[in-house]
Amino acid sequence: MSKNWKWFRAGLLTLLVFGAAVLIPLAAAQAGTGIVLTSFTPTSSDTARGSFLDAQGRIVVAAQSAGHFAVLRYLPDGALDTTFGNGGKVITPVNKNFWDGPRAAAPEPVTGKILLGGEAQMSPYKTDQALVRYKTDGSLDTQFNKKGYVTTSGPGSAIAVLPQSGGKIVTVDSSWYGSSSPPNLVRYTSAGKLDTTFGIGGIVQTGIVGARATCATMDSQGKILVLGGAAWANFLLVRFNSDGSRDTTFGQDGMVITNFGLYQTSLALDADGSIVVCGNVHDDAGSCRFGLARYSSLGTLDTNFGSGGLAATNLGRPGTYPGPMAIHPGSGKIVAAGVTDDGRYHLAVGRFNPDGSLDDTFGTGGAVFTLILSEEVRQGWGPVSVLFQPQLDGTSKILVLGTAKDESMRSYVFLARYNPDGTLDETFGP
Repeated sequence: MSKNWKWFRAGLLTLLVFGAAVLIPLAAAQAGTGIVLTSFTPTSSDTARGSFLDAQGRIVVAAQSAGHFAVLRYLPDGALDTTFGNGGKVITPVNKNFWDGPRAAAPEPVTGKILLGGEAQMSPYKTDQALVRYKTDGSLDTQFNKKGYVTTSGPGSAIAVLPQSGGKIVTVDSSWYGSSSPPNLVRYTSAGKLDTTFGIGGIVQTGIVGARATCATMDSQGKILVLGGAAWANFLLVRFNSDGSRDTTFGQDGMVITNFGLYQTSLALDADGSIVVCGNVHDDAGSCRFGLARYSSLGTLDTNFGSGGLAATNLGRPGTYPGPMAIHPGSGKIVAAGVTDDGRYHLAVGRFNPDGSLDDTFGTGGAVFTLILSEEVRQGWGPVSVLFQPQLDGTSKILVLGTAKDESMRSYVFLARYNPDGTLDETFGP
């Protein structure tokens, strides 16, 4: 896996607002093709960092534009929501003198407010964790730390934002391989202050030295599940109780190690509490493949999945790099997205049955490949989210969001929507 692809995966604030977002009229992304490309200005270079569907089914995208936190909101049909921010988008610098940006997004479950977690450079040699909260109209929520955002010195960039009951918010940060500083859990009050009842001064140090957290989620019991890796573990799962203590009922002392894959990309929970992990797995020739592992809620590999709980495929093309993944809540089928390279990078989407086999009712042999731009370049682009949009007929459309780059290296936020059979949805887009 290239350094640039890892950097891109590494995963929004409001007072500065530009004009209405621009839909780029490229041949591969015209209305009626199922693909929407968005730029914040006619010349900006923008990257998607995360997304979710709000309670009204609108698509909220965390992005970075002009080196700062940014948000886009679309209607369910792919048109920008002009009631949000300025023409459907918002840009906010946490620190006007340096760069900042999100790596994770989540809605507050009761208020619907938008939470974005990431990082902010505070000086040439100092970067803090940053957490931003917006009202549903895109304005900063000044009830949150009086400014609408908070920065915390010490923890690294927030790679997950996990709202808890009572308005409290947990973030999970990342730490680089070999670092003497392990990943941390940080908890904030609903007012944007560190919660001193959590860990030491609001921070729990995981103690997993040399590990790097890639993503995290919260289960129905409020337990926090973190996926990462280390030089001594390819797939590393650690589960914490809601108070930040290690959940010793999970794996061995709250930890599960699986020597499968090279790089972890995504994590999802099934309706029955089982855990699915996606990552990069090389074949014997050294070519990248999608790798999936499935565990019970207690952390044991599910032997009914793939081979001994593990499955790997290149989706029929050599050199496929995995990214985000989601589990359909009704069917239990798994949709994973990434990129594949045949000289130009294509978006690769595969759908798997609950047993880990490819679903041959989707695309060709369970996979579809889409050229987002007519001239794709290799570095720094790919999907960041997979979402399901429920339809009135009981089916769900598949929405894949990410960043695409053109030949000039300018980047755009893209949304691609697929029908249940894997064809692009030509009703999607303005």
